[in-house]
Amino acid sequence: MFKKIITILIIAAVIGVAYFGYQNFFKEKDQIFSLAEIIQGNILEQVSSTGTIIPVQKIELAFKTAGKINQVLVQVGDKVKAKQDLVKLDDSELYIEKQQSVASLELVQAKLNQLLAGESPEQIEVYETAVKNAEKSVQDAEVALKNTQQNLEDVKSLGQIDLDQAYEDVLNILDDAELKSYNVFNTVDLIQRTYFTANDQESLIVKENKNKINDWVSQIEFYIESAKNQNTENAKDIALLEVNKILNQISNSLTVIRNITEEPVYRSAVSSTDKTSLDTHRTNVLAVLTAILDTQQTISSIKVANQTNINIALAKEDTAQSNLNAAQGNLQASKDELALIKADPRETDIALYQAQIKKAEAVLSLIQKQIQNAVLESPISGTIISIYGEKGETVKIGNSVIVMISESKFQIDVDIPESDIGKIDLGQPTQIVLDAFPRQKFFGKVTAIEPAETIIQGVVYYKITIGLNEIDEKIKSGMTANIIIITNSRENVLMVPQRAVKEKEGKRYVRIPAPTSHAGFQEIPVETGIKSSDGMIEIISELKQGDKVITFIKEK
Repeated sequence: MFKKIITILIIAAVIGVAYFGYQNFFKEKDQIFSLAEIIQGNILEQVSSTGTIIPVQKIELAFKTAGKINQVLVQVGDKVKAKQDLVKLDDSELYIEKQQSVASLELVQAKLNQLLAGESPEQIEVYETAVKNAEKSVQDAEVALKNTQQNLEDVKSLGQIDLDQAYEDVLNILDDAELKSYNVFNTVDLIQRTYFTANDQESLIVKENKNKINDWVSQIEFYIESAKNQNTENAKDIALLEVNKILNQISNSLTVIRNITEEPVYRSAVSSTDKTSLDTHRTNVLAVLTAILDTQQTISSIKVANQTNINIALAKEDTAQSNLNAAQGNLQASKDELALIKADPRETDIALYQAQIKKAEAVLSLIQKQIQNAVLESPISGTIISIYGEKGETVKIGNSVIVMISESKFQIDVDIPESDIGKIDLGQPTQIVLDAFPRQKFFGKVTAIEPAETIIQGVVYYKITIGLNEIDEKIKSGMTANIIIITNSRENVLMVPQRAVKEKEGKRYVRIPAPTSHAGFQEIPVETGIKSSDGMIEIISELKQGDKVITFIKEK
């Protein structure tokens, strides 16, 4: 711990010296000026925003009836034809109800005929047998329900055992991640102190990444300690997730440092042994990342499998309960029918059977309609882009289950603030980075600019459309796209930080130190050009390369 404190103090001292040296403070009278030098270079003006990839047409499909999904006949990315079946609800109970409804209708009709014809002892015996069979069906249904309830408990218990086993190795993997990251820091620290002690850009980058790695090691220690103290699945999941992110950052920093060792200035200075050590450590980090990913996938698979098994067991229990309810209802109906046929025919009995026939017909018609509505069809030819549900899940009426797009190209809609819309022209090139593929760049151009404004939280925006130059199969609708529109550029121009340029009465000026002036500085009018996204602004007149301008004034 003491060594860590000493290291931190040394790093802080180095940063402090570098900071004050860079700021180039100039003292005059009762003021302290922060100065910046006019430099020459290339400046790039661009507008950045975030948009969403959308298709030309998007259709959301929902069921007209609630139920549990039995079959998902398509996958995301499938191309489908109009009228093609996409998703089917579990209609087994509906078919059972249909069979029961048909049987009830036929039975009621037969009973009415029997009533009108008069009952014989043989017919009465048939109904008595039906009551006995119904009683046996109730007994069988009760046994089946108990079996499904026990099966549900067994599924939950076995699933938890599998999950507990999957979590057993998490702490070992996390400890290995901590060790590997600590070794990375030690190696990077040694290499930095050996080769990168100057104030050049390469040394500063190496120092910066070393400090980041040190912070990340501390973060890894925090998440591992939290996982050990809490010893819960959630704490371990969080630790795996966060450590995975941190290790990716460490890997990226190792790559940056390794690339710097191959810069011309340092290629021969850094030993091959140290370069190999950096490569080895990055390989070790990637191995731990693979182990973490495998563990996360295993845990996720077990959870999904457990939930699927539980859903299946619940569905069986529900079916068993429905069967018991149906058997009990059938028993009561059989008893009622037996009592009825033994009675003398009456006009009210005839009217009752006729009413029951109409009711059974209505129920049968309703069930047939529900069976039709249990199938979700594609209204057009297109591509499936989202599926909200899987086998065993319950869907509600009106909730989107399938989202599809027609066969067309993608585009990106972007809202540009009023302050930037004047810089945008049709055909301007754009660079596109998708959150889903942060390391891959796509390219496009501005294809449309809406003339009407859009008010978002009181701020005026204008919607523009960006078309992709090429359609990559990996691009999906709904992806978030980070857009950079190149609006202007200049080469070999003079520029200063934007904070150095002030404005008064519609004119722009900069301040330069003037010891003979009462204020300690002099205001110089300037003409400016374009602004860059990194805080620089082009200076067109009055100043020359190497001149010092004031960026900040602090009273003593």
